[in-house]
Amino acid sequence: MPVPVVDVRAAVRAAAAYLDQFDDFIGARQARLEETEFDDGSNQWVITLSMIDIPKDAGTLAELSSKRNYRQFRVDAETGHVNSMKVRTLHPIE
Repeated sequence: MPVPVVDVRAAVRAAAAYLDQFDDFIGARQARLEETEFDDGSNQWVITLSMIDIPKDAGTLAELSSKRNYRQFRVDAETGHVNSMKVRTLHPIE
């Protein structure tokens, strides 16, 4: 099992900074950490952040009525480089 050089806190910071780079396109607000997991097979941190995706010019009421969306980030555990960001769909528990 590989030992990560980049710890989980640094991986979360890298994912949040990566998300911020796309603020003009995504308009994510109120980003929040949801999940962390280390993938031994790929030596990557898998970080899930949730956020409210609304346009910058929308008012406060839009934030209150918006649902949270989820993004999953894969962060290289040796370099801290974010390799991918994907939309994560949650399925209801039955």
